[in-house]
Amino acid sequence: HVHDNQEAYWQIAGPGAWRTWPEHFSEQPNEKPDSEIRITTASACQRLHNHPSGLIHEMDTTNDDDFLLAVYWWAKPAGVAT
Repeated sequence: HVHDNQEAYWQIAGPGAWRTWPEHFSEQPNEKPDSEIRITTASACQRLHNHPSGLIHEMDTTNDDDFLLAVYWWAKPAGVAT
């Protein structure tokens, strides 16, 4: 998904895959993400996942039998009503 808000996730425990996609992502067959990381046990330097405004991104736990515990921060642009 993509939106105009800033997001950040702090991965505390559990596995997950984090992906970002090209700006003009079109869901074509075999289109690959710009980046993809899978973290099973997050160390201190791997815990923060930033998603700036306008970046197509996803978090995926589909292939994991475990849980993902994360703190989620979402900031809306100034002047936008909730």
